[in-house]
This record gives sequence, C-alpha cells and structure tokens, in this order.
Amino acid sequence: MKMDITAFTDIYTRYWKKVYAICYHYTSSREDAEEMTQEIFLSVWKRRQKLEFTQSPENYLTKAARYQVLNYYRAKSTKQQFFKNLPVAETDNSTEETILFRELNSSIQQYSSELPQQSGKIFMIRQHTNHTNKEIAETLDISEKAVEYHVSYVKKFLKAKLSYLFSGFL
Repeated sequence: MKMDITAFTDIYTRYWKKVYAICYHYTSSREDAEEMTQEIFLSVWKRRQKLEFTQSPENYLTKAARYQVLNYYRAKSTKQQFFKNLPVAETDNSTEETILFRELNSSIQQYSSELPQQSGKIFMIRQHTNHTNKEIAETLDISEKAVEYHVSYVKKFLKAKLSYLFSGFL
C-alpha cells in the first residue's frame, strides 16, 4: 500500500498527540518531545512509498515513539560518558586549550560548508545525533553503503584540511 498525502494527513491528525504524549512522558521536555514527534512523522513521510503497516498505524507509531525515546537517552548517555571520560590535565592549559578548541571548531564549520551536499547532510546528522549508519540511511532514504562512503569521504576530507592543526602533535 502506497501512502498518499490524504492517508498521511489522516494518520498524522489521528496519532500525533499520542506520539507526542509518549515522547513527553519519558523526556519531560516539550522541545525534545516535539522534535521527536516531528522526526517520527518525517520518517513515515519519507518512507511512505515502501512503508507497510503489518499492524495498526497506532501500534507502529507507538513503537516508533519508544524507539525514538531510547535513541534520545542513548545519545544523551553517550555524550555524558564522553565528557566524563575526558582526561583531566595535570597542568592548567585551559586558555591555550580553549583557543585551540575554538580554532578547531571554527575550521570544522568552515570546511564542512565546502563538503558536497549529501556528505554535508550526513556529517551534520552524525555531529548532532547518535544515529547509526542504518538510521541515517533510512532517514535520507539511501543505502547504508552510501552513508559509509560519505562518512569515509568526510573523514578523509577533514583530515586533509585540518592536518595543519595537528602537525605539532605528531
């Protein structure tokens, strides 16, 4: 069954409140719940040509909301673990490190704007979410191999562009 705009609108109208309520219940954040709800329905819309409900749309969307909440906490946990496990310097180089960090961030932003469109999209998704290659592929409606190619391309591209920053470290 291919979903048309009328069917999608009907599903959205019927179930967005329930999806939002689930996301809000587990996050207690309006902004996060709204964003998750939007992402769920955006995913449904993007996959409307292939998506077949093996159960009711309500069951599908309820599960999608729970998975979205799980991914939200997984991403949050990963970020907290990253910052928790950062080594603490024995000497105070905070000013120098802050300057280097800002320069690195500024350079990454500058060079990321030079990336091809699809590579840039994938780079931004990877930077701001904890999505797997499979999830990114589903979101952008491309193959997982294509995502892997773009991630590899971005790594090589940024490594080449940013090598001047790390020449003193190697």
